[in-house]
Amino acid sequence: MSLGISTEYTKEELHEFACDLIQKINTLHSQLVNNDSLRVEYDFKQTQLQKLVFEAYKNSANDDIKIPFRVENVKKSLFSLPLSYAGFSGYVNPFTNEGQYNYKIPKYKLPTTIAHEIGHQLGFSKENEANFIASIITMEDENEFLRYSGLTFSLKYSLNDMYKKDPLLSEALIAELHPGVLENYKEVQEFWQAYSGPVELVMETVYGNYLKVNNQPQGIDSYNYVVALLVNYYQQKQTINL
Repeated sequence: MSLGISTEYTKEELHEFACDLIQKINTLHSQLVNNDSLRVEYDFKQTQLQKLVFEAYKNSANDDIKIPFRVENVKKSLFSLPLSYAGFSGYVNPFTNEGQYNYKIPKYKLPTTIAHEIGHQLGFSKENEANFIASIITMEDENEFLRYSGLTFSLKYSLNDMYKKDPLLSEALIAELHPGVLENYKEVQEFWQAYSGPVELVMETVYGNYLKVNNQPQGIDSYNYVVALLVNYYQQKQTINL
């Protein structure tokens, strides 16, 4: 399955997209916390977040992307500890097509992780396309916590890409974010740092080779191509409708 969206975009278009994301993230962050220095806490059970993502797929009003979601076939993985050491948030069982997520990751990351694995289940085998679908589904949902997860997820990739193109501009964009948003990013960074080590490096090499064999020649870097899809999609729509 392919989305047929262009992968070409300019630094100016990326900058415009990132600025739009930052404005919406800061506004939403102010609605979810009482102080702009506080991170957003997700006081949900994991099964509640899972259900919210299921509902987001079922209720999506996006006419541009027809997503035939019918089966709720996702659960937390019993192998979440080794997944953490390997550096993975989730996966789809190739034999049963069951999506499984790493329940140890910070809850604020669960909506986009679950949405990503559902994207794979629906036939979007490429990582960039599964990330794109996860972004759209969460950013455009009515639930504020899903939107926050989706917006910060999209911004993370956008800032990483901007850093490669213009490090100073990337730092200027980061400076516009509420300190509490950065605390959410820091929470995730500290989680992965706690599990980082030789195993993760080996798994990245193995998985990168797997992606190359499976029609994703950019390997692990194919995750970053979600930026191209997002920038071009929202260039067509002119704005992020929230």
